Amino acid sequence: MNLFLRSPKFCLNEWQEIWDCCEGNKLHSIYPTVGSVAHSKNMSFYDSVLINRLRIGHSRLNHSHILCGDDPPTCQLCGLSVSVRHILVECVGLRDICTKYFTVSSIAKLFQSVDNSILLILLKKPIFITNCNVCYSNFILAL
Repeated sequence: MNLFLRSPKFCLNEWQEIWDCCEGNKLHSIYPTVGSVAHSKNMSFYDSVLINRLRIGHSRLNHSHILCGDDPPTCQLCGLSVSVRHILVECVGLRDICTKYFTVSSIAKLFQSVDNSILLILLKKPIFITNCNVCYSNFILAL
């Protein structure tokens, strides 16, 4: 059958089969179904990139040590490893601020139930940054 004659549904099914072979992929755990993510048309490119990096847990803050050969960073407030999950869900020092915007028990629930615009507002608020310790002060820029 000619590729141009295949239906969009057929193509999505083919793509889904290929995608399902990538279960170890960080993006697969966030977007398990092909074509199911509706990105906001009102969101800037920068904000879209920011949200996707938050979803996969990638930031300069918690990954730069790999390139530099340093030890992984630890939270000065509670001594745990610094990660996107830690900053948005686990850190006791940031819990009061985060609970003003959302209450979730996991990073997966955060991205399922909290609107992206709320996350962006929280991360860009000066109060969020001033209540963080020094290593979190450039969290947004480090994404």
